[in-house]
Amino acid sequence: MKDSTQSIPAPEPPAAPAPYSFPLLATVAPVVVSIAIWLITQSVFALVFAALGPAVAVASVADARLQAQRRGRRETARFEAELAEARAEIAAAHGRERDTLVAASPSASRLVDGGWPESEHWLGSLDAVVPVSLGRAERPSAVTLDAPASRGRTADHDRLRALVAHAARLPDAPAMVDARLGIGVAGPDPLATAVARGIVLQLAASLSPLTHSLTLETAEASTARAEWLWLDELPHDLVLVDGGETVLRVQSRQPPGVAATRGPESAAVAVAGRREALPRFARVVVWAGDGQSRLVQHPDLAELGPLRLEPVSREQALLVARAMTAHARRARLVGGVAALPAELAFDECGGRETGERPAGLDCVVGVTAAGPLRLDLAAHGPHAVVGGTTGSGKSELLVAWVLAMARAHPPRAASVLLVDFKGGSAFAALAALPHCVGVITDLDETGAARALESLAAELRRRERVLAAAGAKSVDAPGTGGAVADLPRLVIVVDEFAAMVAGFPELHALFGDVAARGRSLGVHLVLCTQRPAGVIRDAVLANSGLRVSLRVNNRGDSVAVIGSDEAAALPLSPRGRAWVAADGDAPVLAQFPLVAPQDIDAVARRWSADSYRPHRPWLDPLPDLVRPGDLAPGEPGGIPVGRLDDPARQSQPTAFYRPATHGNLLVVGGAGAGKTGVLDTLAAAASPIRVSRVPHDIEGAWDVLTATLAAVRGGDVAGSTLVLLDDLDTLVARFPEEYEGAVLELVTQGLREGPGRGIHWALTAQRLTSGLHSVAALCGSRLLLRLPSRQEHVLAGGDGEHFSSALPPGAGRWEGLRVQIAHTEAEPRPHPSRPAPPVLDLSRPLAVVTRRPAQFADRLRRSVPALSRSGAVSVLGAEGIGVSTGGSAAVVGDAQAWLSSWGSIAALRATHTLVVEGCGAAEFRSITRVTELPPPLAPTPGGGTPAAFWALDPDGRITRATLPRAPGP
Repeated sequence: MKDSTQSIPAPEPPAAPAPYSFPLLATVAPVVVSIAIWLITQSVFALVFAALGPAVAVASVADARLQAQRRGRRETARFEAELAEARAEIAAAHGRERDTLVAASPSASRLVDGGWPESEHWLGSLDAVVPVSLGRAERPSAVTLDAPASRGRTADHDRLRALVAHAARLPDAPAMVDARLGIGVAGPDPLATAVARGIVLQLAASLSPLTHSLTLETAEASTARAEWLWLDELPHDLVLVDGGETVLRVQSRQPPGVAATRGPESAAVAVAGRREALPRFARVVVWAGDGQSRLVQHPDLAELGPLRLEPVSREQALLVARAMTAHARRARLVGGVAALPAELAFDECGGRETGERPAGLDCVVGVTAAGPLRLDLAAHGPHAVVGGTTGSGKSELLVAWVLAMARAHPPRAASVLLVDFKGGSAFAALAALPHCVGVITDLDETGAARALESLAAELRRRERVLAAAGAKSVDAPGTGGAVADLPRLVIVVDEFAAMVAGFPELHALFGDVAARGRSLGVHLVLCTQRPAGVIRDAVLANSGLRVSLRVNNRGDSVAVIGSDEAAALPLSPRGRAWVAADGDAPVLAQFPLVAPQDIDAVARRWSADSYRPHRPWLDPLPDLVRPGDLAPGEPGGIPVGRLDDPARQSQPTAFYRPATHGNLLVVGGAGAGKTGVLDTLAAAASPIRVSRVPHDIEGAWDVLTATLAAVRGGDVAGSTLVLLDDLDTLVARFPEEYEGAVLELVTQGLREGPGRGIHWALTAQRLTSGLHSVAALCGSRLLLRLPSRQEHVLAGGDGEHFSSALPPGAGRWEGLRVQIAHTEAEPRPHPSRPAPPVLDLSRPLAVVTRRPAQFADRLRRSVPALSRSGAVSVLGAEGIGVSTGGSAAVVGDAQAWLSSWGSIAALRATHTLVVEGCGAAEFRSITRVTELPPPLAPTPGGGTPAAFWALDPDGRITRATLPRAPGP
């Protein structure tokens, strides 16, 4: 057994005292200075200062030595304290390491003292390491001391190196070896035999009597054979063989028809008086001497050394052997005819049913010491809890139980819903049974959520069926004396803990099923590794049937079956379990292993039965829904798709009712099917009139302004549905000064339209900040696929419902999943807008353009009457002073008109003002009109639009164009 290394910091040895020397310069300097002062002042008193230097130097040296001694004492005390603390930490770490090794070792002393728990018995196998303890010895320790690099050979460093060596060795630790190496014990009797006796007891505790047997080789009628009579008390089969020296072998016992496993087939212990007499298989040799016992042979030479042996007397071995046998009898591992088989085929349970159908859900699911084990969920439950650790056979038990119920009862009487949160492989084969209404796995998270949500609807459906029949339960006769046609539904959950971890809301649902399941014919079989703390008390209180395979601790066993028996079960054989029904004492049982042919046989048994039980949930919505799949339209409602409502077990047609739902906002990313929603609305809206907003800015502006004018003017004939696709993209096409105006037109239409019978259906790729006012005026919202969860939430959706894999037309509508019908709409090219009207030439023109000369030429070519001299005049740059009398058109740029102050204002009453090649801001600045002119679509290539704005004397702004020039 390898332990994780534990590092302990080592104390730092005391620091060496800092070197010091006599301060010669500090001594001489005051003498020189005092002599110099005396020579200058001729004062004898100056020579007194010469004595200060030596005095101070001597005092400094004395003080330095005194401080060094104090530091040395402090360092020594610190080192001693840290050394003691490190010793204590090493001792504590060694103690923990030793306790870990002892706890993992089925040593002879632990077996004699009863310190080795029965739940740990018989978990070993000859296919893996079989550890036994030879006694106690010093062994390498996982504890290390982080000692600094030693630079000296002082006593402190020697003590530190000794502490490092002490930490590296663990005294009085179990001397563990692999019994498969072959163990030999040499030395005088009775000590050698007593030591071998303890090793054999450890092997008997590690290797199950179901899969291993003992062989004792001794001289016939020898006294050595009498030493081993206690072996008859062990639960293992014992074979006596005549031989020379005493050898006990533990070998694998393979069941009939099972291929032998690879690896060593036996572990052996030999005893001899001399080392040379031991068999050659003994690669590990212990010398059990009267003086000092030692491990004298081992493949790893580092393991050799003194041993403190743990001999076991015959009386002690006898007591331990009898205790093992008693434990084996409780677990039905031995006992002659009363013993349970190590392996059980499904057909060997004795469950071949007669023509008479058993009551409830009664079926044969396994065997006990008294015969076949019959369980009836309806009578013993109504619900069951199954516990068991990993590898104990939980999934195999559930499969066998489900198959036993299916063999005993027709699909009309019993149905099963299988929930596997371990990937789905455990129950996959059972899906072929006609009783199976579905297999739910954690691999399809969305499908699992739908199916589990449908269980509540299944309870309500069963209530309605019982109420219609006038019956109180599935067993009770109804008003007419007949029993309701409701097969019992068994919900089998493998890894219940994983399921409720993914769907915590199911705690309440399963509590409801547990409370009402008996009368409704719904039964639960919940399986988990540790039922305590996972399955709520409300469910446990209604679970009268308890099954526990092997569990890891006594508490889990008590939580399931009310006793600690399940904690003592061995890992082998799989399918061994304690079963408690209706509060009775637990009964040990062996559940069978199901083969594929067993499932095929049960499926063929009911193949002629055409009855199929009701599925608790519907299939997911298809990716493509046709308009013909929908219910016909209803007054005031437009069929647009199919809803998925698992809580009601229905998939009704989704209707958009403008009068009820208000304006509709559809939000979805590229390719999500937004345009398809509008196509479906347009195709199915009759008799509601449909108006589409064009994609070009001129057409969109005209339709929006006309719609708002109709709303405000009351000129609306019947209900109208206005369809506007990609609002955010359309707004972005407009020049910047128009964006706010377009949104204002849409906002006013959304606000005022419903009161006049005009409703809107808008689509957008995402809700930008400018669209929040629009979204607030939409009474309903359809969310299609969006690029990210964040955008889904910002669009008003629930993050739990986000999916990046939705097909086109799929989304959320009124809290439910919806699939919009796909309408085969013909491709709609962008409609060609009608050409703007020809400019009215009945009035003279005042033209503002960036290219006066070119526009004047266009006027002359387009209107022959203006080709005469003077009909079209062009303002000069200075503007003022240019004669305009008699001209039918005056053309100038903005600068020229502004230079002729007041000219435009004077001509407004008699002339049509034409603004060409300018932006909306320039138009408003020149004309002093606050109203935005209708937008002009740019020409391909970004050139100047062919149309321009015309402002009539009455203030009306229109688009206009010049008449086509005559000629070819």
